[in-house]
Amino acid sequence: MCTAGGIAGIKINPNGDSTIVRRANLLPQDTTIATVLSAAGYRTCLVNKWHLDGYDKGASPNHRGFDEFYGWTISTVHSNSPYYYPYYRFHGDSLIHIPENANGKHGIHNNDLSTNDAIAFIKRNKDNPFFLYLAFDAPHEPYNIDQTAWYEGQETWEPNTKRYASLITHMDAAIGRLLNELEQLNLRKNTLIIFASDNGAAIQAPIKILNCNAGFKGRKGMLYEGGIRVPFIVNQPGMVPIQTLDNLIYFPDMMPTLAALAKGTKHLPKQINGINILPLFYGKQVDTDNRLLYWEFPGKQRAARKGDWKCVTIHPNQPLELYNLKEDPEETNNLAQKYPRRVKEFDEEMQRMHIPTPNWPQPGEQF
Repeated sequence: MCTAGGIAGIKINPNGDSTIVRRANLLPQDTTIATVLSAAGYRTCLVNKWHLDGYDKGASPNHRGFDEFYGWTISTVHSNSPYYYPYYRFHGDSLIHIPENANGKHGIHNNDLSTNDAIAFIKRNKDNPFFLYLAFDAPHEPYNIDQTAWYEGQETWEPNTKRYASLITHMDAAIGRLLNELEQLNLRKNTLIIFASDNGAAIQAPIKILNCNAGFKGRKGMLYEGGIRVPFIVNQPGMVPIQTLDNLIYFPDMMPTLAALAKGTKHLPKQINGINILPLFYGKQVDTDNRLLYWEFPGKQRAARKGDWKCVTIHPNQPLELYNLKEDPEETNNLAQKYPRRVKEFDEEMQRMHIPTPNWPQPGEQF
């Protein structure tokens, strides 16, 4: 959501309450990973979740670089309704019905529906280079899933805790089904697979009971480690060695990395923050740690990481906090007063990284 510009629309929360908000959206001139890979000769597909259309119905994935789209958008609220057992779903620009979920039935869960769409795309393109972005909802709230037998023996868990865990286990099984399909099509060794989460667990999640954020401070919507440190798993049998790395990487690295894999770097936009980390996947070295990683919710929160050090504030107009994440990964010991010069250097670099935008205007900024 943006504070200015964009397009106004209705946001409905899980309780059914609605408010008017503004959302920005990707513009036709914006470069996406799909436009880069399509230009490199790949067939591209996005399955399930797309939050970059704002309230512009013309900004769906198939109008922002993806050749195929099966899922739901923000601008058409009911395209994912009912949640996790949808009766409606986009196939390209067409809003279709899912007969298994007609009249409120729970015939097919979104995890399975999305996996079916993904497998169908792979089968159609097994003889061509392809890029599939499969964006599961799980375990986003509300935690709707009928299959919870995996955790029925956990007598001390609340029903929502069982459902939350079941959403993840069910998604894991769905991913296994997709990998098995790649094996059957003899594509497994020629397909690079990346699994990651977009953020840490939300406030509604059973964070303490399941240790969802691995003990890190904060949660989804915060720039502490609990909000932004997530799993990143890369797999390609016989090509990607089994190893655990502690390199500092983040999502802006994905576009140049996949462009390098597809031999499409000439199609990258200028002035991107990410770097090509492809050699890391195949057992080689990349200097990832001597640079500034930057995050912001404009005017609200900002954070930066360089080597072992991190500066962060999650409140507007509040002093930056400073942590040494090697010694204090839980961000419990604020060292800002001890190292004011380091904080000043971080602040100056963060200000240089910030790019003014009319969608999130800050006092004194010009566009």
